[in-house]
Amino acid sequence: MGKVKKPKAKALGAFESKNNSAPIKESISANFDFSIKQGKSVVADDVKSVLSYKSIKSHNPINRIIKKKEKVNLKRKLLMKKIDLGNVLKKEQKIRDKRKNTSLIGDTNALHDALPSLDSLLKKKSDLEYQASKEPKKKKGVEKATKRKKKLTSNMEFYKRAIKDTTFKKNPFAVISQHVQAVVQQERCKIT
Repeated sequence: MGKVKKPKAKALGAFESKNNSAPIKESISANFDFSIKQGKSVVADDVKSVLSYKSIKSHNPINRIIKKKEKVNLKRKLLMKKIDLGNVLKKEQKIRDKRKNTSLIGDTNALHDALPSLDSLLKKKSDLEYQASKEPKKKKGVEKATKRKKKLTSNMEFYKRAIKDTTFKKNPFAVISQHVQAVVQQERCKIT
């Protein structure tokens, strides 16, 4: 069996006589002003005290917890805005360049016919830059698998033919040197 609690003795103030207390002349509610405005504020205060930190956070749109799907959508929208902004800037730049290059004089065909020597002076800067920068596109580092397979098969066929060739079997160095000389001559012809 456990400990048994003994009832506590009442404090000394509880034994005082009730006759000394002042009689209540006014009602308790006489000191309070129950207006409609105060009632609303009291209710709002009560509601605030009931709300927990998390519930307040979720009611506040700034601190609201965002779901993963919404975050992904927001990031995507921001990225699309950036891309669209870049495209718009590119279009505006193209329009500005076109405006720069267009002449304000108007139709100058009659002058072109009369003075053909001015033709080189009236060329647009963009045309000259375009002609100067006309270079073949650089090949990418790694070719596609189908192209690599085609090259491999063509090389295999070439090597098989070379091995079967009787002149190559007799003197391979002479055949290779003749081939290199032919390739060099072809390149010289292309240059001139």
